[in-house]
Amino acid sequence: FFGLSSSWTLICLPCAFMAEARAGVPSNDAEEGLAARDREGPKSADVDSESESEGPSAGEEEDGGPPKKKSKGQKKHMVTLSSGKQVNAKKVRNHVNPLSSLYNRPVALPKELQDGGDWDRIYAKPLQPLIFDIGCAKGHYCLEGAKRWPHLNWLGLEIREPLVVRANLWREEHSLPNLRYLAGNASAGIGDLMKSLPKGVLKRVCIQCPDPCFKKRHQKRRMVTPSLLTELREHMPCGSVLYMQSDVEMVAQQMADDCVSVGGFERTEQTETGDLVTARDGVDESCPPHNSKPQTDGNTYNDARIGTGEWENKGAAAGADGTYQWLPRNPYDFQSEREASVLSKGAPMFRMMFMRKEQVSSS
Repeated sequence: FFGLSSSWTLICLPCAFMAEARAGVPSNDAEEGLAARDREGPKSADVDSESESEGPSAGEEEDGGPPKKKSKGQKKHMVTLSSGKQVNAKKVRNHVNPLSSLYNRPVALPKELQDGGDWDRIYAKPLQPLIFDIGCAKGHYCLEGAKRWPHLNWLGLEIREPLVVRANLWREEHSLPNLRYLAGNASAGIGDLMKSLPKGVLKRVCIQCPDPCFKKRHQKRRMVTPSLLTELREHMPCGSVLYMQSDVEMVAQQMADDCVSVGGFERTEQTETGDLVTARDGVDESCPPHNSKPQTDGNTYNDARIGTGEWENKGAAAGADGTYQWLPRNPYDFQSEREASVLSKGAPMFRMMFMRKEQVSSS
């Protein structure tokens, strides 16, 4: 009887394990793996440094088989890239490798300007003040901004072309002559694009929640670097504002330090229109909990460690006591999607503004 019982035990245990797997119940090993992943922190990108394409996850079909039939929902999100390839804009990776040969090239001029054209081919009123959102992701921030403030022109730049194509389709659907999206890698160079802008129209540059690149080996992929900030300094008119924010304090510290180190920018608490940014009702959104909700257990990375915790120019923007000062609230009362999600959890946002100032010649 004991032997029979043992046999049944040996048979039933694998069957039970397989049943749990089919039901989606994680095994102990899987639970330990998930716990380890949580301890390690979030992953910065799924793309290896050698990868040069977004692969099937971007909506492309696998080779070697007949194309799968697309549902009505899939067809709705299919967009055609500049190469003629069709992809699903809802299946684009969250992060791509900006150093791969597919992306590592300076931002090209809009096609309307490549034959010597001017910005009046892009905006109905090209001399209106311009807001430039670098890393605009899906483009909702610029889309809603263009609706709310038609007296401003909005320009969104995003490295993932499928998102840009879809965002421009939204622009056409809403008939917004003050909005445009461009595909390109800002960290590879934006000088030509910025030089082409009408003189003096650029009033604000936004960089909001860039990829944190948590892993040490991914630090070289960061978008905000001294090189990018130097280009911005060279082409932003005096009095214009660089507005940056992140929900990861160490990323915000890096951006602030790099901005101070390149020179030509001055930390400010005033917007380009002169509005002073102060705490509202005594609430400082850089210090949790900042609302009635307790901070949740969701993906809040405000204290996450970036790489080794060391970087070039570290401490350049810190005060005498080594601490960093952040804006207490959004200076424009206009939130990005990521920002709204973070604040809804009671987690902090780390914001800063720098004004482009006149450089004094050493001579």
